[in-house]
Amino acid sequence: MTTTTGLPTVTSALRETVDLAHPARLVPARVRAARTPWVLGSADVLAAALTAAVAGLVLPAWSPFELLALVVVWPLAVAISGGYTTIGGSPNAVRPKALLRAGALAGLVAWTAIAISPNLGPDTTAEAARSVLLVVVVAPIASIVIRRTGQLLAVHQAHRVVLVGDAAGLHPLLQEAKRAARSPRSDILPVAVCLAGDQPLCPDAVIGLADDLTIWVGTDNLLEVVREHRADAVVVAPGGSIDHAHLRRWATWLQDNDTELLVSSGMRDVAPSRVAVSAMGGLQVLRVRPAAIAGATHALKNAMDRMAAAFLLFMFAPLLLVLAVMVRRDSTGPALFTQLRVGQDGELFKVFKFRTMCQGADAVVDELADDNESDRAGVLFKMRQDPRITRLGGVLRKYSLDELPQLINVVRGEMSLIGPRPALPSEVDAYAPDVRRRLAVRPGLTGLWQVSGRSDLSWEDTVRLDLQYVDNWSWTLDLKIALKTFRAVLTHQGAY
Repeated sequence: MTTTTGLPTVTSALRETVDLAHPARLVPARVRAARTPWVLGSADVLAAALTAAVAGLVLPAWSPFELLALVVVWPLAVAISGGYTTIGGSPNAVRPKALLRAGALAGLVAWTAIAISPNLGPDTTAEAARSVLLVVVVAPIASIVIRRTGQLLAVHQAHRVVLVGDAAGLHPLLQEAKRAARSPRSDILPVAVCLAGDQPLCPDAVIGLADDLTIWVGTDNLLEVVREHRADAVVVAPGGSIDHAHLRRWATWLQDNDTELLVSSGMRDVAPSRVAVSAMGGLQVLRVRPAAIAGATHALKNAMDRMAAAFLLFMFAPLLLVLAVMVRRDSTGPALFTQLRVGQDGELFKVFKFRTMCQGADAVVDELADDNESDRAGVLFKMRQDPRITRLGGVLRKYSLDELPQLINVVRGEMSLIGPRPALPSEVDAYAPDVRRRLAVRPGLTGLWQVSGRSDLSWEDTVRLDLQYVDNWSWTLDLKIALKTFRAVLTHQGAY
């Protein structure tokens, strides 16, 4: 880390060190911004060509002119729908919502053209409907698959960003930057910090970030800092030292240099679908839609959870019976273990699990207190090599088979298939008022906590993921968690 107030010449040796440290991130911001539409456009042209090939096979009535028109019109529809924007994206972004909008737009244009000039389309209404349906369905899916394939095959490029703000505003930005840096495919790479105001920045705030991160005191040379570090974007945390005049001036400078300007809202863990831009006079404000934690949608989710759990219990009944017998034969004690947990709105219930520890394990927990690996000692107990776990219990925990009896809790309406982690009463007693919000929904058999590391997570991360799920619940989020659960079970991450 380097702190400076000027802009000294960077030696060639230092520049070589920076370049070698990040060889995949050497493309200048101007080149990346210009390349994005071409990369995505090429993928969409290929998708349109595949759609045209399918149309030629399925719908022989299409003329070569109509097939060529599809290849031309599809990228235009994607462009109109915002599929090539560079804001907050990358050259390999998928943007499925924009592609779905483009499919609807292309279908509407095709149907309108057929209605106005019947000679342009198929001979019958049925053939016209099949043609429009093919465009609406196949073209977006083809673009999503090709873009996603390119995203997986491409060399990952993180956005080089300069963080700007006073000490109070920069602290949460740096915290989130460190959290993002834990991911091997992080989209953000802070390369410099411009500190506004007179308050010094706490040295601990930058621990965990890049060793070559430079801190500049003052914002007068922001444009030179951006050029020196070849930044793709500037992230600003507004505060007492940064007003509207600064933002307007920087927006003009950065636009002329093909560099994005991002302004922090100060909100964390709010899904983009809940946020909309509104105006109060000339001031832009964010409108945050309330969390969907009640109502008919959640009643439908509860009904579907209970029916799905009943079906899974029926399907897994032979496996559950075999596991119960194996647990009884492996060690002394019952097959099932029950424990008091806190459910929705603070209601207590008994959770069912296969017993994975020796009988009387709770009685010796005080003797193992010194080996507790939890960062909330006295509330949670976590131990990678817990001597109380039986031989079979270790296998059951490794593959999460010990949690299958919780399907009974789901059928009874005490739990959900997907939701926050079911908490112990001792945990809830230690909750701060804002953390109690995680009790607004039913706890889940799986959730963000399980697919993000389970026992490897800190207390803070566990609670944060639970609150993030409660505030941002959607059917799409549940589907993503369900798909990721299979990978989490197979990789055994945090399962102990």
